[in-house]
Amino acid sequence: MVKSEGRVIADTRRAVTFTESKYAPVQYIPREDVDMSFLEPTEQKTYCAYKGEA
Repeated sequence: MVKSEGRVIADTRRAVTFTESKYAPVQYIPREDVDMSFLEPTEQKTYCAYKGEA
C-alpha cells in the first residue's frame, strides 16, 4: 500500500521489483491499482537505454 498524507494512493499485490546494476531496487505498480486522481502530469522526460523514454 502506498500512502501520502494519510490517503491511499495505491493498493496492490501485483507490484514488480526491479534491480539494476548498482542502483537501489525500484517497484513498479500497475496503473489499475493506482488512484491516478492524486497524480499530476509533468513536462519532465527521461531516457534509459534499456527501457526507453519515460
